[in-house]
Amino acid sequence: MKGNHFNLVVRNVDTSKEAVDDAVSQLKAHGFVNYFGLQRFGTTSIPTHHIGIAIIKDDWEKACKLIMKPREGETKETFEARKYYLDSGDVEGTLRRLPKYLSAERMLLKGLIRDSKNFKGGFYALPRNMRILYLHSYQSFVWNSIATARINLYGHTAPVVGDLVIEQVAKVQAIEEEEEKADAGEEEEQNDGFSASSKVKVLTEEDIKSGKYSITDIVLPLPGFDVVYPKNLEEKYKEVMSADGIESSALKLKNKDLALPGSYRRVIEKPRDVLWDFFKYDDVTIPLTRTDMDILQNKPEPKSIPEGKMTALRIEFTLSTGCYATMALRELMKISTSQFFHKSLNA
Repeated sequence: MKGNHFNLVVRNVDTSKEAVDDAVSQLKAHGFVNYFGLQRFGTTSIPTHHIGIAIIKDDWEKACKLIMKPREGETKETFEARKYYLDSGDVEGTLRRLPKYLSAERMLLKGLIRDSKNFKGGFYALPRNMRILYLHSYQSFVWNSIATARINLYGHTAPVVGDLVIEQVAKVQAIEEEEEKADAGEEEEQNDGFSASSKVKVLTEEDIKSGKYSITDIVLPLPGFDVVYPKNLEEKYKEVMSADGIESSALKLKNKDLALPGSYRRVIEKPRDVLWDFFKYDDVTIPLTRTDMDILQNKPEPKSIPEGKMTALRIEFTLSTGCYATMALRELMKISTSQFFHKSLNA
């Protein structure tokens, strides 16, 4: 996949058409910081990257207990089942209480049934791609922090000496290697940008003066044992990870299937194929754009009502694989895209 095309509607726009046109034009021309979206870190009060930190530190008990920890906003049944486990350590009793739809938690508990103190064994009862998801979440957390530091230190318009660019994209050498990565759930990390084995170039003063590279060429590594760190930000990487008690060497985990070689991701993403228009409407329950199924079934395009009381912005654009439309929208709208924020709007 080269990327994804998004067709989105922003309802109840209360800003002038001129201001919206200018905002979308700015997004199209300059792009946005290519942050990992908030959904990467889970939508509950227990961020998935916290579990990743525990795994990297070989603290399997903490990792398991974070997975089982009660979360704000859950049903009473789920909250009490989680609390029962943390209070009692009774694995089988918790399993009887826990709702069937909590598949990850139930797999974890079934793994612990054989030995309630073997937390590593319990964790390994989870599917392989889920195990590595927690680690990818921590890599993403570090990357987001470094991207902010890069922008704060050097701006978001031009490359500087010490920045990294991809010189040659690595190609998979054998089908067996590709299958091994897929089994390990690494296809997700590959989709975040460029693999650790891609060849990177450190920009020099001559490179900057040549004008050959733009801000959209700059990449930052997701931390790992096999990536090159930019010299101008290497200390920042150490600072962010040391705050969690982690060193780069710790990312080469003893468990081979959880080892983190790292990868590279562009700092700035520019949307492509950007189109937008305005739509007037009165009824908040009607769809304002066609779904793919509507198009296949030749359903007519919804009609804007010239005198409608409310205005919507309809916008579509293409992003590279692994980039988040929520982050493009955040740049456009200048508001949080978190689930909690939008629930508060509905309230």
